[in-house]
Amino acid sequence: MPRFLALMGLGLLLVALGVWNLRGDVSSVHWYNRRKVAEGDRPAYGKWMGSGTVVMGGCLALAGVLDLALGQWEYAGPVMAAVVLAGIAVGLGLILYAQIRYNRGIF
Repeated sequence: MPRFLALMGLGLLLVALGVWNLRGDVSSVHWYNRRKVAEGDRPAYGKWMGSGTVVMGGCLALAGVLDLALGQWEYAGPVMAAVVLAGIAVGLGLILYAQIRYNRGIF
């Protein structure tokens, strides 16, 4: 399978999952990661978790578009790596913030 299809497919899947969480449905988050979240905090928790997931998915999809546009690995590789690493760092930061604030810890 071409690399850009894998990146775009995974990215769009994460974006869809993030939108689901943004709407307040946190059932896709592991039970032990949401067990201490108060019922009233679930919409805000879902927005933070969904935002982090959307950022990560969007950056993966963007990396797939860059791979398709730039084509050769010599040109696309460093740019794609920077986009993906930046997106994962920001997305994980948002998710970690939601976990610490609303779940009172990582687990």
